[in-house]
Amino acid sequence: MSAKVLKAYNCREETNARITLIHYSESMGAGDVVWSNKRQESEWEWYPVAGTAMQTVWKIACGEK
Repeated sequence: MSAKVLKAYNCREETNARITLIHYSESMGAGDVVWSNKRQESEWEWYPVAGTAMQTVWKIACGEK
């Protein structure tokens, strides 16, 4: 089993939100979709990235050094 996640990043507010989550029956995104969830923009929940593992990804997405 594997999963793919699509996130949005707010560079000004230093936050991120999960937009889509898809679980597959096999590794590396292969096989059948077992479960998926796509949120509308009004449903996005924004979380601060400071001090978390997501801060590194946020820096890359926002062009920070």
